[in-house]
Amino acid sequence: MIMFGTLFAINVVAGLVALAFFIIGLADGTVTSFNILIWAAMLGVVFSMPWAAWGVRLRGRARLGTLLLLPVALSALAAGAMILMMIMNPSN
Repeated sequence: MIMFGTLFAINVVAGLVALAFFIIGLADGTVTSFNILIWAAMLGVVFSMPWAAWGVRLRGRARLGTLLLLPVALSALAAGAMILMMIMNPSN
């Protein structure tokens, strides 16, 4: 239960960060008609994974629900660790 909740929270936060980058990209013009489908696919996957895992878990398959959350959560944690390392060790 704790593992599922933690991974679920990481997935939701990763989705909100991706949504923030999308909105900022719309405002400054970097999200265009050329790459909007890439953004739509990425946001669709990032936001559908937690809810799909939640549905699977409600049907009694808790381990499968946790496994569904792992790819996005591990990617988000790796990206966060990399950004934290770049903040802590700035290049000269």
